[in-house]
Amino acid sequence: MYEHADDLTRWFADQLDDASDVRIERLDRNERGHSAETLLLTLVWHSHAAAGRPEERSADVVLRIRPPKPGLLEPYDLGRQFDILRALEATPVRSPKALWYEPSGAVLDRAFYVMGRSPGNVYERGVPAEVAADGALIRRMSEGIAEQLAAIHTVDLVATGLDRLGAGSGFVE
Repeated sequence: MYEHADDLTRWFADQLDDASDVRIERLDRNERGHSAETLLLTLVWHSHAAAGRPEERSADVVLRIRPPKPGLLEPYDLGRQFDILRALEATPVRSPKALWYEPSGAVLDRAFYVMGRSPGNVYERGVPAEVAADGALIRRMSEGIAEQLAAIHTVDLVATGLDRLGAGSGFVE
């Protein structure tokens, strides 16, 4: 189990309103990616918000944890990532729901945010043969990419507050 699981469980209990018996199930470290550490887990709790007896609830979530300093891509700004996800929630862009941001490092020794887990497959280093052989699936996937690129370009930057990010010129420098 993850070395900070108990601290994380207590933190989740503080975030969930009217919850008890909070626990983490199926905690896995995602080995893909090149920057932030990513944990996949199922959060389970009893909700007391409804009248009557407590109801067990669960949510599949993802934690993005800031890489140790110095990171590969400094300055590494998880708060910016969280704000962008939150701003995209009211748009046609498919993105996970941004749930909580913990910037202090008090829980996991590094800043992190929590987002909902979206279903799907990630093909990072290659496409499985059965997927590559399915022309209709490849077409749907390609159309989905084009649709999301188009959706990104329809986002009203002022209405979402994303205009404060600036034009992006000089960002890499």
